Amino acid sequence: MKTVTATDANREFSKLLDRVTGGESIGITKRGRMVATINPVKPAADHAEAFKRTHLALLRAQPCIGVPRGTREDLYTD
Repeated sequence: MKTVTATDANREFSKLLDRVTGGESIGITKRGRMVATINPVKPAADHAEAFKRTHLALLRAQPCIGVPRGTREDLYTD
């Protein structure tokens, strides 16, 4: 991971964002100590797909309790 000082990060923030957009992680130092990191974010579609896979697997693993299948109309009629 490359590092830059807080002063340089402040001066060239848009350039840092361009580097992070390209997949690079940047460390920010202040007085010689690492105080922050800027990392690329995974696309939201990856998170949504992982959420879907995980929860579908959990639902499939649950036992069937023998409830008959119904329709949407069954929910709203007496």
